[in-house]
Amino acid sequence: MNDDAQIASLLQKTNELLTVLAKTALGPVIDQELNDPKRQKLYELTGGSLPVREIAKKVGISAGAISGHWKRWEQLGLLVKDGKQYRRVFE
Repeated sequence: MNDDAQIASLLQKTNELLTVLAKTALGPVIDQELNDPKRQKLYELTGGSLPVREIAKKVGISAGAISGHWKRWEQLGLLVKDGKQYRRVFE
């Protein structure tokens, strides 16, 4: 195995370990925040290509409520802000 392959393998293992640790730590937060079907759907649609207005129609909540959920989820570590958009930490 060459150096690049070794580095890639180590990075993959590190990423897997960090994902397990983060999911373990955030499990209760995820359960609490996504226990409502509308919030679950919102989380699933977050980070895609749909505009907020389309997400609001699909989920059945206002754009303002979506913004509030996203800000809260960012503070809780469920989302990260990527430029002007939010994306999920866990896919």
